[in-house]
Amino acid sequence: MYLLKRRIIIALLSAIIFSLILSYISYTPIAEREPNSWYESFGSTLTVCLIFSVPAYLLGGIPISLYIDKFVKKEIIKLVFHLLGGFLVGIAMTVISFMTVSFELLWYGVIGLFASSLFYILMLLVKKFN
Repeated sequence: MYLLKRRIIIALLSAIIFSLILSYISYTPIAEREPNSWYESFGSTLTVCLIFSVPAYLLGGIPISLYIDKFVKKEIIKLVFHLLGGFLVGIAMTVISFMTVSFELLWYGVIGLFASSLFYILMLLVKKFN
């Protein structure tokens, strides 16, 4: 039970950090905005990112991570499987959310790789300091 609680906390923290990074990347500062154009605020972009990333981490990332830790012993292999899992969760979340299949799904898989690597790094840090 302790492992699940720890993973939930790490998943929520990962979702927040991940959403902050994506929001920062997609934000256009006021000084760089074109006149008479619509730009989303940082807060609205952050909210949208959280809406998609929290379920991905909780419903996809945690079960995959538990499964990997149960059956895989070597850390480098765990990393590879976490990255693969993140890639697949990124694609699955996009297909489920938007009911579309296209070549762009690979880009969302790459974003899932980044998200899963963030989760994995935070898990290693928690294990190291625990």
